[in-house]
Amino acid sequence: VNTFVPPLKGMTREEAESKIVDAFLNPGAIIYDMTVEDEEDSLSAMIFRQSPVYSEGLKLPMGSFIDIWLTVDSLKVFEELNIEEEDEI
Repeated sequence: VNTFVPPLKGMTREEAESKIVDAFLNPGAIIYDMTVEDEEDSLSAMIFRQSPVYSEGLKLPMGSFIDIWLTVDSLKVFEELNIEEEDEI
């Protein structure tokens, strides 16, 4: 049985893990970039990339893993969101 891949960009790790579990998927690797220096940063960091990449209508088998990359650099999150939007045009 397949389930839809949720869009996670801009979410915190906690928000994303909740969405992942709600979709009957599993959190995979959690990768922090160089901007995340301590526990406080890790709590406020936002997702700027996910794998598999979100695509409307994309489905995975239930139980599949989703990897996430986090940063505290809001410009990085915003740039990644804009790149994807431009690709859709």
